[in-house]
Amino acid sequence: MKSPKRYILVIISLLLLSNFNLKQLILSPNYSDRIDIDLENEDSWSVLIQPNEFTDFPILKTLNDSFYIGYRIYSSDIAYIAKYDGSGTCLWQDPLTDGVLIDFDFDSKSNLCMIAWFDSNYILLKFNILRELLWFKMLDSNYDIHSFKVDLNDSIYISGTNYTNQKAFLLKFNHSGNLVWNKKLDAYNKTYFVKIEIDSNNCVYLCGSHYLFKYNSSGSMIWYKELDINANSLKVYSDENIIVSGYTELPDYNYDLWLLKLNSSGNITYQSNIVNNTDYRPVQNFQIFFLDNIYIYTDIPLIREGNYIIYSEPFLLKFDPNLSFCWNFSLADYNVRPSYATTLYLDIGITSQQDIAIIYNTYRTSTDIGILRLNSSGQVITNYFWGGSYYDNINAIAIDSQDNLYMLCRCGYVNIWNNHEDRTVFVKNPKPNGIPPPYQQIDYRDIYIFSFLGITSIVSIIIIISILKRVSKSRNSEGQ
Repeated sequence: MKSPKRYILVIISLLLLSNFNLKQLILSPNYSDRIDIDLENEDSWSVLIQPNEFTDFPILKTLNDSFYIGYRIYSSDIAYIAKYDGSGTCLWQDPLTDGVLIDFDFDSKSNLCMIAWFDSNYILLKFNILRELLWFKMLDSNYDIHSFKVDLNDSIYISGTNYTNQKAFLLKFNHSGNLVWNKKLDAYNKTYFVKIEIDSNNCVYLCGSHYLFKYNSSGSMIWYKELDINANSLKVYSDENIIVSGYTELPDYNYDLWLLKLNSSGNITYQSNIVNNTDYRPVQNFQIFFLDNIYIYTDIPLIREGNYIIYSEPFLLKFDPNLSFCWNFSLADYNVRPSYATTLYLDIGITSQQDIAIIYNTYRTSTDIGILRLNSSGQVITNYFWGGSYYDNINAIAIDSQDNLYMLCRCGYVNIWNNHEDRTVFVKNPKPNGIPPPYQQIDYRDIYIFSFLGITSIVSIIIIISILKRVSKSRNSEGQ
């Protein structure tokens, strides 16, 4: 017969082993809510956006060094908007029940203006700084909204297309949410407006398809211009400096990319052919950033064989607001990941020193996010990578008044059950070789394990106590 001590030793070993496994499970990086902070730089942090669920189409905007993040929970179709401070603390978050957040902006009083999709209708809403609803307006259910903008007088402009007749429209609401005017552009069938711009005189510009329009604040059309390019974006630097970007279609599915400069009368004063006869659609390989200067990311064909492109390189081009070419910078050596039509894969910010921060997705083995900094002359200041062991994708970036870099990204996680999940992460000053914050999520299998280990531990303790009692009784009997 085996000694009771051996039973006790085996049971204690099992308990220790069980506790070790439980401890490993609890302390696993997949099951912690700690914020990842570089101790050598307390201004660097990363935090998971709450709630910890898969989000899509996140939007990042800044106001007075606060950060507003809008997103939609994929599983429940509920839209959220949240406010964060510069330390990564969530000050508040509000759900918009059963809604899809389209876009939001701020007026001169820091009120939040928002357009969202609720119950098969677009709704325009306005909240004050206390998050109290000031008013809301339901728009025509036949509308397809393309763009909205808040002007210097806190009026709101919305452009889109009517599903019923495929006619474009432009709406203006005053600061109280009352409709001021509605312009139906019946003469311009199937004109798809992709951008609204407002100048310092509160004149409104719309571009799309092959047209550019200018309206005054009273809704009177000042002029319209029929363009030779398919316009997709514009920027008004001044009355005499209106920049439009677009492309022209060529045979064999080729495209030319263009920048046009117009004056206050709508006359083209200068045009530049950015890329000639590229073999890719502009929506896939062409991004333009209208900042203090104009920055363009595109693939430039370098080697051709007939109508086919054998080799092309990704470049960043810089133009000043007058369309004078400044420089080009090749990104071929920086692991820029090829793009997809619906995926943002590169964003740009400018510091107070005119340094350029380029944040982009990479095709490195770990599929990290690349951070590249250039000075205003296009010379490299630094280049490094940030990310975890799985896919990380950039969504948006922002730079505050102290030149801190903020990054909103989507990071991939794999739990101990080898399930892949994506989460939205907010990062300040990403450090070289930094990683996303640990992610805490317990599913039903974890509960089963915890319950099993807990029951096993309790049963084991009862058995040990019972054995110890028997041993004690046996010794007492022998002593007598």
